[in-house]
Amino acid sequence: MAKFKSKIKALVDKHNEEVKAIKADAQSKIKAWKDDKVYSDAYKKERIQEIEKEMKTQCAAIDEKYNKQIQEIVVSEKSSIIGKPSTKPADYQLQISNALKFIELAGKNLTDDQAYGILKPFQGDYETMSLFQSAVYGLAGNLENRFEKTFKKTNDFLIMMNNFELAEKTAGKVLNSIDSISNGVGLNLFMDSIDTIENFSESFEA
Repeated sequence: MAKFKSKIKALVDKHNEEVKAIKADAQSKIKAWKDDKVYSDAYKKERIQEIEKEMKTQCAAIDEKYNKQIQEIVVSEKSSIIGKPSTKPADYQLQISNALKFIELAGKNLTDDQAYGILKPFQGDYETMSLFQSAVYGLAGNLENRFEKTFKKTNDFLIMMNNFELAEKTAGKVLNSIDSISNGVGLNLFMDSIDTIENFSESFEA
């Protein structure tokens, strides 16, 4: 699979090229009107305003086109990395209940290795592991560093999912060729999220 960030960057580069061409064309036309010696200043101002308006309309259409493509890539990558939920065995809830009992019996004396052994069958179920994490931290005094082995992958997954959530929220408006400040800040935050997702994705790719 091609790298997530590379796919996004390729679209951003194409977007920038198209916007640059539109703006260059508009500036050329504006310069021609400014240099004109025939028409009145009022008429030239009116024509220039029309050119600027058309430029913004074209740029907005380019933004919309590429933001939509970026959204589609984010959705596709999320599906590719996470995949569909696996089928649970019929006694899955009983397995969860038994695991919780073992954890409760160990209480504050529970070690990372013990917790890992008890929860090994659930390591691929990050929603359930997140619930186990709350139970373990509660019983063991919330000493997170004591359970790095047990919950490392769960924590990595949660970080990745938080960044996917941010990417999904911003993907549809990340490119804004009219407001350069907004575009710069939004794009940097978005690309930071993509970086984080890509860094964690290999461990979870379906």
